[in-house]
Amino acid sequence: MTDGRSGVIDKDLGWKEIKRQVSEIGQKVVKVGFQTGTKTEKGFSLPMVAAVLHYGSSDGRIPERPFMSNAFQKNQDKIRHAQEALVDKIYKGKLTTDKALHLLGQQHVGQVQREITEFKSPGNAKSTVRIKGFDNPLIHHGRMKRSVSEVVVSKWEKDSDDAS
Repeated sequence: MTDGRSGVIDKDLGWKEIKRQVSEIGQKVVKVGFQTGTKTEKGFSLPMVAAVLHYGSSDGRIPERPFMSNAFQKNQDKIRHAQEALVDKIYKGKLTTDKALHLLGQQHVGQVQREITEFKSPGNAKSTVRIKGFDNPLIHHGRMKRSVSEVVVSKWEKDSDDAS
């Protein structure tokens, strides 16, 4: 477009899209956890089972096994560095905000899955070990580990149980 007087042509080479993506950075979040509607092999709500395993049961029979918190705490520096690198790519126009958040979420999914695999204490009760044949308190058939996922949502969406 020319201004009619100077003959200057103003071409947008992507700046408007970069500005739009940068404006979205504070508007969206990535949630990592267990999505509503996923079920265990026996039909129980997987987000509920994960919550009981994480916080323990109210009757105390299932001890607290805070695998989600552990995964986040152990990886805070990696998460922060990844955030910084991804924001830099958004500023340079190399990634959209959605893609950056999905990449960050996928990285943390792997960290949570690793924590599920490596979590050892408190272990299973002896009776549970006899049934399962091994003592990994967060793995039975592997469904919970395989079901960890990420979802990008608007920061302003009402909190729901999209990801536990």
